[in-house]
Amino acid sequence: MTGWTEADSTGVGTSVNIAYKERDIVGNIDISSYPQVRNVPQIIAYTRTPANATGPVPMIIIISPFGGFGAFLDKIFLEEYWGIIAPSGYGVTIFDTAYLQPDSGGGNMSSYFVGLITKGGWRTPTTMGELGAISWGVSRLIDYFETDPDVDATKVGLSGHSRWGKATLVAAAYEPRLAIALPSCGGSLGTKMQRRMFGQTMENSEWDQEYHWMAGNFMSFMGPLNPNDPNPVRAFALRKYADLKVDAHSMVALVAPRPIFLNGGTIQPISDTWQDAQGMFLTTEAATPVYNLLGEDGVVIPKDTTHRCGFHRRKHRLAPSSRGAYRHTGLAGLPYDGEPLF
Repeated sequence: MTGWTEADSTGVGTSVNIAYKERDIVGNIDISSYPQVRNVPQIIAYTRTPANATGPVPMIIIISPFGGFGAFLDKIFLEEYWGIIAPSGYGVTIFDTAYLQPDSGGGNMSSYFVGLITKGGWRTPTTMGELGAISWGVSRLIDYFETDPDVDATKVGLSGHSRWGKATLVAAAYEPRLAIALPSCGGSLGTKMQRRMFGQTMENSEWDQEYHWMAGNFMSFMGPLNPNDPNPVRAFALRKYADLKVDAHSMVALVAPRPIFLNGGTIQPISDTWQDAQGMFLTTEAATPVYNLLGEDGVVIPKDTTHRCGFHRRKHRLAPSSRGAYRHTGLAGLPYDGEPLF
């Protein structure tokens, strides 16, 4: 990083009558290793903290689903989450990751942040994809918050939905300074167990709209394990991803003992079996022994008890019942009141 550009303003929320200090921040990335990069990557984020705070406050980073569409949509999203998070006295940040690494493959994989790594060339099978780039950007935002007197950088959380839920899990696994992670509906290549033939599998992510999320090595686990098996059912059902040496529970275990909350859609008639909510629950169940080893309860969720590894079933969106989790993360020592608590 070569520095940060800031633009400050103040206001009062429209969804909740809480005054705020708002800051638009631009992180300028050092491109001296490859100044010819076609699109210079940047970290673009919009933050709010309570104007009446008497000290630094916890911060929840939300990965914007409107990446690359500009500040107008990001700030609509910022206002929505200000209404959810501000009543607890927290701050909120909308991170527009499209300026760091767009959510697309093709030529963008030799430009922006990944292109800076590859010096404009194509990726090797071990070069990170978009999710790794987002994780790096989250770490740089935490670096910034460590210099901001309005933010308690020891209490920073991260959330994203769907593909951004996958990015949330990756960032939480690699960045120990994240105090809590809320990967919403992360599904395949995220929070569901990959060694499971149900709903979306990793083989469904090799098409041109998703392959760029991951390092190319993941494609080596696609296809039938024994294509010449004389039993056609077995030849189809046994897939190479069954030989994965790690799985989603391994990533969740890397988050332990920090709290993490997974959700998935099972509500009828509008369900989302494609994301495999049961597979995501199995992830938390398989990661629980690591939480237990570190003195936490894991996925066990007894009433009126704080827990560290939670799972909630709902539709493939951030419903109000899930959003309540942002207000009850324990970052400010709030009591459990029936909403998801971490």
